[in-house]
Amino acid sequence: MERSEFNILFDICMKHQWLGEKKEALTHLLFVDCEDVETRNIVMQLIDKIKYITDIEYNQLLKYLAENIIQTESDPCKVQIVAMTGDSGADSAQAVVYSLKSILAQKDRDGYLFVNRYDHSYKEASRKNFNHTKIILVDNFIGSGDTVLGRIQRIKTQYGTQDIQICVKVLFCTEFGKKRLEQEGIEVYIVYEPLKKVIDDFYDIEEANLFKEKIKYIESKFLENFEGRPLHSLGYGEGQIALAIQDVNTPNNVLPIFWWKYYKNMAKRPVILHRAMADA
Repeated sequence: MERSEFNILFDICMKHQWLGEKKEALTHLLFVDCEDVETRNIVMQLIDKIKYITDIEYNQLLKYLAENIIQTESDPCKVQIVAMTGDSGADSAQAVVYSLKSILAQKDRDGYLFVNRYDHSYKEASRKNFNHTKIILVDNFIGSGDTVLGRIQRIKTQYGTQDIQICVKVLFCTEFGKKRLEQEGIEVYIVYEPLKKVIDDFYDIEEANLFKEKIKYIESKFLENFEGRPLHSLGYGEGQIALAIQDVNTPNNVLPIFWWKYYKNMAKRPVILHRAMADA
């Protein structure tokens, strides 16, 4: 490694200490994927905007979420805490529900109905004589809001004319996702500050277009589809999110240059963030 490259890596790792254990992947991103200085400088600016959440911070956010749930309704026996999950696969929303179950138990809050799949809300409520009429949909992250709106519509259809209330509570949400849900009249609570697009929301149109052109060139080397999961340029819904949570699956709205693991020839990329490619 040349001295200039070492100095760049040293400066970044001093500023973002969580990257200290990812030197190989960081080196690859900056000096292999980035083919010129201009692209490297752009990627370095985007790295600077990554919000890194430690496991301690994440657990604290879960506790804040639990406190908000308690404040929402004083009687737990009226409340369902429902994962946004739509299938039987392991999912971040189910992990949030499981954590909340423990946190709320420690606070002697008994009576909540915990549901692991949003489409099982009606079935589980029916077993409790439909006493739990306040439905709180939870997850760790909301991107475009598309999934949330679909989940809510399905739940309303299942319950028909029954009197229910639905709200959404999450740890992280994009700024545009929050606005979209609120425009649809959805009550939404976000523990962490809404996440901005790290290109469009920080740079003027001309500079943003240059940034996106350079990032898309890097993406053009990637495998376009992994086992039926397409590569979403700039992140799902062009999310342009820069978020890293210690030991938690990276949302697919995050810029793929940070986590997409395969090139077109199926060679594996070292990556600074991780997402299970089966969920890509």
